[in-house]
Amino acid sequence: MTTLNISISPQEAQQHALRLLDVGIYTLSCWGGGHYLPGTHFKELADDPPTRDQVAGADYRGGLAAILGTAHSIGGYVLGLDVDAGATAMPRPTVCLYDERGTSQDKRHHWTLATDRLEGQLNLRDAWGSLVAEVKGWGCGLRCYPTLPPGKPRGYTPLYLAKPGEVEAPTLTARQIAHGLADYLSHSLDQSVYVEGERLHRSCILPVSGGQARKVAAELDRRDLGLSEPNAEGWQSGRCPLHDDRRPSFSVNFTVGTWRCFRPGCGSGGLRSLAWRLGIRLRPQQHHHGVRAIGWEVTV
Repeated sequence: MTTLNISISPQEAQQHALRLLDVGIYTLSCWGGGHYLPGTHFKELADDPPTRDQVAGADYRGGLAAILGTAHSIGGYVLGLDVDAGATAMPRPTVCLYDERGTSQDKRHHWTLATDRLEGQLNLRDAWGSLVAEVKGWGCGLRCYPTLPPGKPRGYTPLYLAKPGEVEAPTLTARQIAHGLADYLSHSLDQSVYVEGERLHRSCILPVSGGQARKVAAELDRRDLGLSEPNAEGWQSGRCPLHDDRRPSFSVNFTVGTWRCFRPGCGSGGLRSLAWRLGIRLRPQQHHHGVRAIGWEVTV
């Protein structure tokens, strides 16, 4: 008997796949909880997606995945946003086909539309280079509910499915969407998030105002931490203000708006979190430019 790697019955999985198809998301069957079948070519599948009968008749007992980069009937191309951190309270983007929570509270999957066809994917990283999200297009797939990935019994949770005929036409390119997502995650993670290959993109601008950043800088100066002059990338090093530090273990960057202490357990993050730990209370800031452009409104 074939092992079930889905959280619902095979018949219910087929019905879910058909509902996704009704809003323009094509799916394919997987094995072992979301592994792609041998010989799967996502670019070919996006160019020649399965028919409704093929979707309805597929065996989803091993899980299912969405095919990305397919053309949509109202224009544009299907784009998948795979968010691995910072998505606990994340609202839907303005153009949303489908939305589900990931295998933990902080993860999210969005399906949206872009005006252009992204080939491959755009990686979003935080100030330390850790991958926090992927924007996936033509040539990629994204496993989804009701798949139960190996070692992740929680699986995925559907949050929203657009009604057929009510999806808005796209107005943004895939890269613009990636920039908007980077801006949102910069706020929710309280550290700079950037599109890989665009290290100095505006999503790396301080998530606090210039005046608020100056308050943090003034407090660090007042504590006489022996901060160095900024290097070519904007980093300054000195003693940490958060513990008794005889050897400089603290670095701050007012260009990208982030800090880090290399003493285990001390911490890292954006300037707002540093200000809080220094006893500085900053005024909330609303409607960051790139967030508003994509429809993600956020208060930090």
